[in-house]
Amino acid sequence: MNTLEATILQYNKTVEEIYPAYASSYFLEKEAIVPAEEVQKLEQLAGCSFPDDLKELYEQFGVIRTENDESLSILTHKVPDLIKGLEQAKDPEAWKHRKIFSLGIIDMIKAAWGNDRQEYDPESGNFTQAEIDFLNQNYICFGHYRTFYGFESADYLYFDQDGNYGSFHYHQDELRTDLKTLLAHGITGSSLSDLLENKIEFLRIGMIAMRMEAYEASEIIEGFNREWEPDVIKGIGIVDLIMASMVKSYFSVGSPIFDMASHLSQDEIQELNENYKSFGWQNKEAPVSSITYFYHDKNNQFSSINYQKNDMETLCATLKNLSKKTDTAASVDKLLEKSTDWFMA
Repeated sequence: MNTLEATILQYNKTVEEIYPAYASSYFLEKEAIVPAEEVQKLEQLAGCSFPDDLKELYEQFGVIRTENDESLSILTHKVPDLIKGLEQAKDPEAWKHRKIFSLGIIDMIKAAWGNDRQEYDPESGNFTQAEIDFLNQNYICFGHYRTFYGFESADYLYFDQDGNYGSFHYHQDELRTDLKTLLAHGITGSSLSDLLENKIEFLRIGMIAMRMEAYEASEIIEGFNREWEPDVIKGIGIVDLIMASMVKSYFSVGSPIFDMASHLSQDEIQELNENYKSFGWQNKEAPVSSITYFYHDKNNQFSSINYQKNDMETLCATLKNLSKKTDTAASVDKLLEKSTDWFMA
């Protein structure tokens, strides 16, 4: 769990740097450590066994959550809430919208919507009762995270009885039958720590992407010319900005993060983020096939680099050689004078 702890700290550091006014709403917190006997009670009520690493998470970390649960948020469900919902399912007098009929993936999606998602009822014709029962019995939900869609969607975190972990995206306006692949093929999945680290890093990059719309290009240029020093003028670490722009530009949601990590070490990424700040990017093609990134070093020397879609290896090689570059622009105006369509951090 040490790497998960480090991922949470990095996420919170980014939130504090780019959203200081709203940091408390987006901070990832650990709370409500769960005693072993309470986990055992939940297992008994749910009729399933939890993997050892999930038990360790509850007993050492407790619940991982953000105060905000509407967008760019993640949580692992509170054990007392799950117990209460399962107990209410057996009470004919309890309000239906607060009942949890099982921790199965279908029932938990429905529970998040007050048990009112008819597309997952057998009467809809989308799933048979046997398919619904199989999915509920074999894939157990323990949390969710949300991206840019607010309460309209969530990605549900689940595990199977072999201790593999996965996630499933559900949006209220999109009927997805991807869950049917689990009926035939199951999941290869990942470890709990890998799953949570993956999703938290994706949310961190999403936070940066959302932050990019906060300022006008003219404000950035004016700030540089006046040698202002607010955070927005300093920009965002170049690797973080590149990853965020790919999410924002719908290159391939999520995957660029880990493509870059396969070419750059964590030490290299940290050094690049510290020494080179990117304040915007440009793309003119539709669909996007390339992106130009504008950046400056600690001496306020400006330049740009280009990324061609699906050529991550060349981009990362260019990043590694930034310290050797000498073709810096005289000013941010000169750098951008031919760029009329660009986005800023």
